[in-house]
Amino acid sequence: MARYRQFRAHPEVAEDLRAIRRHDEKLAVLILRRIADLRAGRVSGEPLELLPGTGDLSDCRKLYVGLEYGRPTHRIVYGEHDDGVVEIIEVITIGEREAFAVYLTALRRLGRAVQDE
Repeated sequence: MARYRQFRAHPEVAEDLRAIRRHDEKLAVLILRRIADLRAGRVSGEPLELLPGTGDLSDCRKLYVGLEYGRPTHRIVYGEHDDGVVEIIEVITIGEREAFAVYLTALRRLGRAVQDE
């Protein structure tokens, strides 16, 4: 377990939040609370993997946010790295879960290739 914890966000995450806030301020507040919980270590997302039609995000995790018709509407995708000294958590993207859009954005921001199905 790391002795230090570092939290950061990809530069485009601020724009993700602004776009969500323009459409749904309550959802934006909920997302910020979820990120605060992540930063404080109160929540941990589910691991991702190599997904057909998207790509390899096996070193990333996802948190569900929002609820519509009993299903989450958005996801927070973040990376986690622990070298035993420093744990680094980086929010990569926040977006709608529809059509894997959030995963494709994460791949682009990480400079990774999209896999064909």
